[in-house]
Amino acid sequence: MCSPHFIGVVCFIAFNYYIFVFQYMVGLHPPPFLVLIILFHVLFLLLLWSMVKAILGDPGRVPIYWGFFAEESENRKRRYCLLCHSFKP
Repeated sequence: MCSPHFIGVVCFIAFNYYIFVFQYMVGLHPPPFLVLIILFHVLFLLLLWSMVKAILGDPGRVPIYWGFFAEESENRKRRYCLLCHSFKP
């Protein structure tokens, strides 16, 4: 199930696409129209590709021994995550 934030972002992108391509670009004359529409679609596809990679990509993990070798005072309490069983950064 999609979150409301994701749906909002997709609607925002679709609305801006519609406004730029079908409202703004239609009024331009043919010579700059073709160059601008190709450039816009290349950038638009890069935007969609980056969004999909960010959504589906692994966020990463904290290294197992993170913080043990840092120059910190020993009286500082380290926080421990009970879900992933590692120290929090």
